Amino acid sequence: MVQRIRLFLPGQRRGFPRVLLMRALMVVAIITAVFCVFYIDRSGLADQSDGIVDTLDVLYFTVITVTTVGYGDIVPVSAFARLFDAFAVTFARLLIWFTLLRTTYEIALARYIEGLRMRRLKERLRGHVIVCGYGELGRATVRHLLEAGFPREQVVVLDVDEMSAQEATESGVAALRADATKEDSLRAADIANAKALVAATGRDDTNILICLTAKALAPSVQVVGRVKQAENLKLMSHSGADKVVSPEQIAGEQIAHHITS
Repeated sequence: MVQRIRLFLPGQRRGFPRVLLMRALMVVAIITAVFCVFYIDRSGLADQSDGIVDTLDVLYFTVITVTTVGYGDIVPVSAFARLFDAFAVTFARLLIWFTLLRTTYEIALARYIEGLRMRRLKERLRGHVIVCGYGELGRATVRHLLEAGFPREQVVVLDVDEMSAQEATESGVAALRADATKEDSLRAADIANAKALVAATGRDDTNILICLTAKALAPSVQVVGRVKQAENLKLMSHSGADKVVSPEQIAGEQIAHHITS
């Protein structure tokens, strides 16, 4: 399955999914309102097959009327039903189609703009650091890089979780919602021109796969792999990681040193 990589930049507006939800609810509300009016005045509708109009017939008539299909098997016969269909439903139909067309245009435009941003991001990335996983270790890595004076525009975060990717932009860095184990994700982060990559997810198997993929694409890039389980230290080293870190082991050593010193 081809993954959908999304780019998030600092200060980027994030309200579009909410706008889509509000528009979908508006369309549902319009169709529901039209259904309710036709149901109340269902005596003004005529079924050409058996002459009986029940709830299912009203729902069917509402959908084919609003969507402009209109097979003609159910027709308005009363003056009210015809006037309502001619004016109110026509306005509702135009509003729904305008909403659908506008949303389609905005989605296409958003993808085009995102493509431009992705290309501009790759153009400016040189000697950058790719942080894969924005959990506790990923956040700490980004924070310490920035505190050490590393340029914000040369830090890129990759995370499969959209909320985590968006959260990373609050630090002023770019982020991709992408699976860092996939080659196209690392290429999107311009792994070939990176200075270093940090595999900082919460799973050892994921970090090992990230290191293997990174080294396959860019053998000269410095790769740091995070390990949680001690038995995976050797496996991580064999994956091509130049540096293997185990925060849990380091913390345990510091605690033991503090107690015994």
